[in-house]
Amino acid sequence: MLIPPYPIIPMQFQYLEKIDKIAQDLQEKAKQHGHKDKFIDGNELRANKIGKLGELGFRDFLDLYSIKYEYDESLDDLDEKDFFLWEAEKKAKLDLKTQRIRENQRPIPIWNCEVNDKQKDKKMDYYAFTKYNEDIQELHFVGFIGYERFWKIAQKRKVGETFFGGEPVKGDNWCVQISDLETPEEFLKQFKKKQQ
Repeated sequence: MLIPPYPIIPMQFQYLEKIDKIAQDLQEKAKQHGHKDKFIDGNELRANKIGKLGELGFRDFLDLYSIKYEYDESLDDLDEKDFFLWEAEKKAKLDLKTQRIRENQRPIPIWNCEVNDKQKDKKMDYYAFTKYNEDIQELHFVGFIGYERFWKIAQKRKVGETFFGGEPVKGDNWCVQISDLETPEEFLKQFKKKQQ
C-alpha cells in the first residue's frame, strides 16, 4: 500500500473543544486539592494539549487504515503509553510524541523527533512521532522507531540548545532525526489490522 511519506491527518474541530474542556476540569481539580498540577502552568498546558491533539489525530489515522488498537484516554499521566497495538498475537506499547510546527513548514528528513529525558526509564515497545501544524490544524505522521533502537542512536540535547534553526530546548531531551525512523508505510505493514 502506497501512502504519502508524511501523511496529513486533518484535525477535527470537536477535538479542540474537547481538549479545552478536559484541561479546564483538570486545572480546577488541581486547585481544589491545593497543589500545583502541570496543567495549571500555561506553557505546560499548551504542550500537553498539543500532545493530546496528536493522539486524537493519530487515532483517526489508525481507524482510517483499520489498524487494531487500544487507546488510553487518560490525561492524568501523560508520560505513560498512549496506545496498545498488535504485532501478530503480541500486544505492543506505543508512546506518541507530537511537536508543533509553523504554518509554512512541512516535515523534512533532518528534523528532530524528541523524547523527554525524564521518560528514559519508562519502557515502551515503540515511539511514534507526529508534527502538528497549529495554524492550519493539520497533523503529519512522520514515522516510528523501536524503544531499544531509539535509545541506542539518540543524541542528548540540553536546556537552551538550539538546532536546525528551531526553538531553544525547554527541557533536557533525546532526539533522532525523521530519517532515522521507520516510515508510515512500514508502520501499516507491521501492525495487525482489525478483523474485517
